[in-house]
Amino acid sequence: MVTHRKDRSVSLVREVRDLCTREIARLSGYRWPLVQYQTDPVAFVRDVIGEEPMPHQAEIMRSMVAPKGPRKVAVRAGQKTGKTKLVVWLAIWFASCFPGGRVFMTASTREQVDRVLWVELRETLRVARAHGANYAALPENPSRGFYVEGSAMPGEIRGFTTRTKEAMAGLSAKGN
Repeated sequence: MVTHRKDRSVSLVREVRDLCTREIARLSGYRWPLVQYQTDPVAFVRDVIGEEPMPHQAEIMRSMVAPKGPRKVAVRAGQKTGKTKLVVWLAIWFASCFPGGRVFMTASTREQVDRVLWVELRETLRVARAHGANYAALPENPSRGFYVEGSAMPGEIRGFTTRTKEAMAGLSAKGN
């Protein structure tokens, strides 16, 4: 039993230390890009945005972190499972943590981009600003893009609709 108490106290000390570290970073202002979160999108959502992913969302987010380069992840899901929120969290994470990170969010119709993706992005950025993150206001037009400022190579999120692969021709990360 003593070992159990000792393990719990070590765990509690670690939790308090991590909480203090996050709060100091929040209060002193984040330095962009947030490279310290490149391997932990779940911690990014908790610390920077101030939201808590559901277990299945956290599992998907962790699967996005590839030890040897980019990954392709496919997820099959029903309605009202948090897919849009997940996509928005990952878009903000990538644009915020990787210098010059570019994210293109697409949907079948313009209405889906405007009234689903962009509305969720706007609300999530509002929550993040209330939590202390220094994000600019989101433009009304998704095709104009949103930029994560504060570094020499700002991240970018754009929303648009396309029905053909050819419509995405020419879109790539800087340097590719």
